[in-house]
Amino acid sequence: MNVHPTILITCYLPFKGRSKNGSQTLGESLKHHFKVPNFRVLSMPVTWGSVEQNALPLLKDLRPDIVLGLGEGPPENFQIETLAKNKRLGADVDQNEPPEPIIEAGGALELSHRWPLPSTKSESVEACPKKSEDAGAYLCNNALYRFCQSEATFASFFHFPPQGETPDSEYIDRWLPKIVAQLELAMAELHSPQDREKSSD
Repeated sequence: MNVHPTILITCYLPFKGRSKNGSQTLGESLKHHFKVPNFRVLSMPVTWGSVEQNALPLLKDLRPDIVLGLGEGPPENFQIETLAKNKRLGADVDQNEPPEPIIEAGGALELSHRWPLPSTKSESVEACPKKSEDAGAYLCNNALYRFCQSEATFASFFHFPPQGETPDSEYIDRWLPKIVAQLELAMAELHSPQDREKSSD
């Protein structure tokens, strides 16, 4: 494995007349925080097909070790989505319904994320975030399902509270350390002997 793993972060553009999307604010901040090769951040429109048209080609070309989606979710909580369901519901920002009610014809009803969640013994990880088994049936669930289908060692989706009118600096100070801690944990696992054995099977 390269000294620097290949990482793909996806986030979403502002929508519904908003000037900011917290996921994009955090995604761009991650790029400046890590400043390493092979670290890509992709901002996508909040439309059906955006993952398939934009993220899947990058997944194929980059073959990342880690793929992580970021999105705005419930107020007050940072949560890790651990389960994606093979379904699509709801109109996107262009008022288009999903082309099909399922993501993958003949695909698994559910797919689990792959992420090295910190143990309860770990006090240093910024974390122990809330874990969710319901990513809904909208675009974030669609992204997680596609990422779980990938060959990436670690694939997950994180939800953060909407940024709203919160200044970038305040929003970043609040939430960026939590993503950084999770990514550092995943990168450390990539370099562990146990993980190398698994990846060579």
